[in-house]
Amino acid sequence: MVAAAASLCLCSLAKAQKSAADLVARLASVSTDEQLSALDDVAQLGASGAEYAPAVAKLLGSSDLAVRLEAVVTLGELGSAAKAAVPELLKLLQGNELLLKHEALSSLRKIRGQPESLAKAVLPLLGDDDRMIRVEAAATVVALDLAGRKEALATLVEALKDGRASIRAGAVPWLTQLGADAVPALQVVLKSGGAAAQASAVEALGNMGPDSAALLSSVADALGDIAANPKDTLPVLAKLSQHESPAVRVAAVEAIGAYGRAASGVVATLQKSLSDGDVMVRLAACDALGALGPEAKSAIGSLSGALSDAEGAVTLRAAEALGKIGPAAVPELEKLLDDDHYGTLALQTLELMGPVARPASVAIAKQLEKADGLPQRNLCLALAAMGADLKVAGPILKKVLNDPQSDARAAAAYTLGRLGDRSAIKDLTNVIEDEDPMLRLAAAWSLLHMDPGDEEYVKIAVPRLTEALSLPNPQIRLEAARTLAGLGARASSSVPALVKCLTNDDSRSV
Repeated sequence: MVAAAASLCLCSLAKAQKSAADLVARLASVSTDEQLSALDDVAQLGASGAEYAPAVAKLLGSSDLAVRLEAVVTLGELGSAAKAAVPELLKLLQGNELLLKHEALSSLRKIRGQPESLAKAVLPLLGDDDRMIRVEAAATVVALDLAGRKEALATLVEALKDGRASIRAGAVPWLTQLGADAVPALQVVLKSGGAAAQASAVEALGNMGPDSAALLSSVADALGDIAANPKDTLPVLAKLSQHESPAVRVAAVEAIGAYGRAASGVVATLQKSLSDGDVMVRLAACDALGALGPEAKSAIGSLSGALSDAEGAVTLRAAEALGKIGPAAVPELEKLLDDDHYGTLALQTLELMGPVARPASVAIAKQLEKADGLPQRNLCLALAAMGADLKVAGPILKKVLNDPQSDARAAAAYTLGRLGDRSAIKDLTNVIEDEDPMLRLAAAWSLLHMDPGDEEYVKIAVPRLTEALSLPNPQIRLEAARTLAGLGARASSSVPALVKCLTNDDSRSV
């Protein structure tokens, strides 16, 4: 991380050299390109760029539309520091340029200001001829809690019926923010709206989630029930998950997933969605079951079956879901280790699960002894991740380490060190001079990992770790640098190589 820190310092120094006077001069330049570049730099500063607000505000009067538009956006990025520019932004709301009006509303939401003056300028726009402007105005009313929330709600609900996905998507987060106030109107959409509108309504309700009893009760009412708990609200979402429109089904399944473990009562519905004819529904079902975690253990068999889905994305998401279910899924994944098609994926999933997958370590260790088993390197790393039982894995790992024909010797050396198998110290010492640089590095790392206080190991390891700083793999270089840093003054001989990393562009990540 030394080089990363050095790079960060250099970047900070470079930015500091751009004086305030220079930036103001660029904002006042006669060159449009220079002004746009300066505005972008100010926007990047956010609230810390408050001193530039007056210069930016002046550009609202530019004759170039692009500059005016960028100035509006930049003022929004400055936030409350740009309050002095609010009157000028309000004037833009009275103009005919749609883009300027749209961005002015967006920036006003970030800058805020006096509610009375904002409401006076924004409320008339709820009746604007352009629906995009109407939605932005409604969003501003909701975001700033201005007068006119009822009218804003009507505007946002009406937007759900728009044929443009961008308009519907723009309305959803603000309906969500309205919370319980929006639920009755969304209920009407669920009962009588078109497929696209229903999908957006479900999304808004799903985003609200059961964060409080009062809100949950309102959501339940909107979904056609009066009980205040997921057991009563989720069945209605489950019904929508079987809607004739794929868009509605996807939105409903995603909303179920938003309830997390509270949705355990509709696992069977999600299992059914795993075989839906629409791939997006199947993907959503995998994600939702994963969100349920251990509560979805009854779906393990269905998820295992989903691994053979014709769409590779579904296969991967099903594997992820099995991993999130946790210990209950380990036996199923363990069985798949012998599968010609899904063995590698099962192994990767078990590795990502880490220690909770330890019960599978015996089967994984035995895979190492198979001539036609899974890749030995992957098997070793999986054992390292889950913390295998050394009584079973130790002897097999040492056998791999000492096999000159194996391409997983370095992985075996690393795993023995990670597991702390002190009985392998002699074996690791024997390969410390091997011609394979990866094996030398892994052996050195493992010896230090097991006994960092042993000066003899330090003497052996430091040259190997220093050598690793020039290897092409950035992750290996990073691990070597971290280990050397942990040795402190005992690794002083590596300083020249570490300094070299600072000047090597390819080593920035180190």
